[in-house]
Amino acid sequence: MIFSNSEIESLPFPIASILRLYEAKKNPRMKLEHLFHFFEALTEFLSVILLSPFIQDKGFYDREITPLKNIKPNWYKTPSIGDWNLINRWITKSIRRFRENKSIYKKFLNIFCNPSSNFLKNLIDKKIYEILYAFREDRNTWKAHSGILGNKDIESLLKKHTKNLEILKPKLLDLFSNSYLILALDIKYKQGIFNHNIKRIMGPNIIFFTDIINTKIPMEYGGLYLLHQNSNRPIKLLPLIRIIPGPKTNKDACYFYNRIDGNQVRYVSYHYEDDSEHFLDIDDEINDFFSLFEPSETYKDFISPKKIKTAPDKYWEIFDELINKFKEAKPGSTFRSSSRDAWLALPVGTTGIHLEWNFSGKEPYKKLNISIHLENDNYRVNHEVFDFFNNQKDKLQELFNQELLFEKNWLRNGEWSRIFILKDVETLDNFMKNNKLKDWAFKNMIKFYDFYMINQEEVKNLVNKVKFH
Repeated sequence: MIFSNSEIESLPFPIASILRLYEAKKNPRMKLEHLFHFFEALTEFLSVILLSPFIQDKGFYDREITPLKNIKPNWYKTPSIGDWNLINRWITKSIRRFRENKSIYKKFLNIFCNPSSNFLKNLIDKKIYEILYAFREDRNTWKAHSGILGNKDIESLLKKHTKNLEILKPKLLDLFSNSYLILALDIKYKQGIFNHNIKRIMGPNIIFFTDIINTKIPMEYGGLYLLHQNSNRPIKLLPLIRIIPGPKTNKDACYFYNRIDGNQVRYVSYHYEDDSEHFLDIDDEINDFFSLFEPSETYKDFISPKKIKTAPDKYWEIFDELINKFKEAKPGSTFRSSSRDAWLALPVGTTGIHLEWNFSGKEPYKKLNISIHLENDNYRVNHEVFDFFNNQKDKLQELFNQELLFEKNWLRNGEWSRIFILKDVETLDNFMKNNKLKDWAFKNMIKFYDFYMINQEEVKNLVNKVKFH
């Protein structure tokens, strides 16, 4: 065995589960297949780790990450192993460059939630990516000749990549010696600290240890996060890796993003043959991932004084400023980027509930509302939560010092509810040049966020009570 049982236990489940299959197989052809699955999954897993933190600060990403060349348009909708390899080598090259500028490097470390020096040293180790690139070359050849590989070919490939695995071993163990994967569960908020029940997604078995951790930011229920030891700011991973029940067996498995198939996302499992693929709808988080690879000039074009700005261009600029200011005030609270729509929603960690900025009306009578939206599929949940907040109307009124509007039977034939405040902004141009209006939009969203977080535990208990009774 290359890895002992205890060593496999110390690795994240998405790769540890495949590594266990490789170690368990005796048949050379099967052993080679699982070894290649391991390298394939590791390549994408490292891409997810490298890309995920930048969703928190798209501005830094756009400014400091050199645009990637020699990659096909929209590659991220049907990515290949070669594409993930390019991403890894490209991002790690940028990180090595960051170290030459103290202020940029300090900002980068903050975005990556201050990982240990061992973590960074191994994450950007060129040898890792040289090995994965060599695997990609052999994997493509092997796949192209699948079914006709002779025993000598299998023996040669197995020998070569077993040796590469031995080289990778100390680097991987060091990489994850002080960082681990967690799955967020229930949350309690007290005195500025979020107490989370979590599962540690480590080791090769699907039965995970539970734990309680304290963080300074909320985590979304069911979200997958990377947490560095001695850090209280977990990094939410892009939804390219999911721990979810299989569609046939309903048993939990790990799924990796494979491609966009029509209006759905195809995921594949490397360790669970009974449910080897899964299809899910495209959601906002997948679109956030796509946004990282839009043409680099797009945002500059939006704000260029040489170009006449359309309403969607103005929404993009307005929400980009607001969301980045919000992220600075509440680090790690959201991974949303800007929008060209007239609204921008902010998840709060409870399914069917979100905060929202929303422009309505026509110029010069445009208004901006800031709101809590209750849009659960179960209307009883929306109405019960609405009543819960309505009972605290005096507190809310005092907090905002202006009229609050309560709409219990709002949209979807009265199934959705919302609570909001309104402000006349006249025109988008007026809002964009009026710092008082922008300050109003920012500060009141913070008030809504803080108020919801204080009440989040009671809201979640209420949601569960309605759903299961």
